[in-house]
Amino acid sequence: MENEKKEEIYSNKILCGSRTYFFDVKQTRKGDYYFKISEKRKMGETIETHQLMIFNEDIDKFAEAFQRTLEELRKVAPEPTRRFSNERTSFERFGGNNNYENRDSFRTSWSFDEIERLRELWEQGKTEEEIAETLGRPVGAIVSQARKMNLTKEG
Repeated sequence: MENEKKEEIYSNKILCGSRTYFFDVKQTRKGDYYFKISEKRKMGETIETHQLMIFNEDIDKFAEAFQRTLEELRKVAPEPTRRFSNERTSFERFGGNNNYENRDSFRTSWSFDEIERLRELWEQGKTEEEIAETLGRPVGAIVSQARKMNLTKEG
């Protein structure tokens, strides 16, 4: 499988103390898409890595099971405490609250849906300010993400 890896389509990184999590969408040379979750953890002088790959044909079943499991966790476990005022809980990050008006959008990772919405609005010719208001993000975040996506204004 390692030899089949071809292209990274999307990547998102979450820093959590001594652990770093990566959420990647990739494509094999054969054209198959998959979702890869990686955990890197510093253990003294060494770095321990764990990976999970879910292929496109299984992603909906995986997402449903993940959501059900997260809901069960929230029923039995206390709400996690936030270490920083701008940090969202895992429940909010994984779909528990999609209300952009009430979330602190500074320095939060971009979801796939937000990236696609940014691309749509950009292609419609909306200004950075209009996109920022629609997505509930600062104008600087819009400019930065657009630059990462190689989006340019025509004319």
